[in-house]
Amino acid sequence: MLSTSRVLISSLLATAFTPACADTNLLPNGDFSNAMQIMGWTLHIDINAGTLSWNSDDAGADPGSGSMQLDTDSFGEPTMATSDCFAVPDGGAYSVSGQTKVVAGGSFDFQYGCSFTTGGNCSGTGLSGTGPTLSYSSSWSTLQSASGIVPNGAKSAKCYIYLQNVYNAAIASVRFDNLLFTADYIFHNAFE
Repeated sequence: MLSTSRVLISSLLATAFTPACADTNLLPNGDFSNAMQIMGWTLHIDINAGTLSWNSDDAGADPGSGSMQLDTDSFGEPTMATSDCFAVPDGGAYSVSGQTKVVAGGSFDFQYGCSFTTGGNCSGTGLSGTGPTLSYSSSWSTLQSASGIVPNGAKSAKCYIYLQNVYNAAIASVRFDNLLFTADYIFHNAFE
C-alpha cells in the first residue's frame, strides 16, 4: 500500500510540473519551406512600395525549400513585414534568431524582433521585446541570437522585420530563413 501511494504521488508530481514547451519554435512560419508559407507574413509599407516575396534560395540548400525576401524601394522609405500572431508562455525565457543573406544594398537599418501583447490574437496592451542584429553578409549567415523573458501578462506575440535605406537611393534586398522564436522550459503547475 505504501509503495502504491509513492508511485501515485510520483506520477502526480511528474504530470503537475511538465514543460509547456522546450526549445520549440513558436513562430509558425519561419522556415519558408514552400511558397505558401510566405502567406503567414504581412507587408507593411510607408509612403512608397516595398515588396515581400518567396525565393527558392534556401539557407540549407534544400531544393524543396526556400526563403522570404524583403526589398525596400529606391526612395529610402521604411519597409516592414510582420508574422502572424502566436501564443507565448507568460514569464518564460525566450530567444529570437534566424539566418539572413544580403542580396542588394549596402547601407540600411535593419531590425528583427518580436513584440508582445496582453491579449490573445495580439490584442490588448503592447509590451516590449528584443531581437538580434543583422550580419551584413552576401552569403547565408546566422543572426546572433537575442534572448529575454516574456513579459508578465503576455499572451501573444508577433515577430517583425524592418528595413530602411539610410545613405543611398539603392534598393536594399535581404533574404530570411529559419526564423525562430523559441521558448525554454516553461513549467506549468497543474495545482493552480
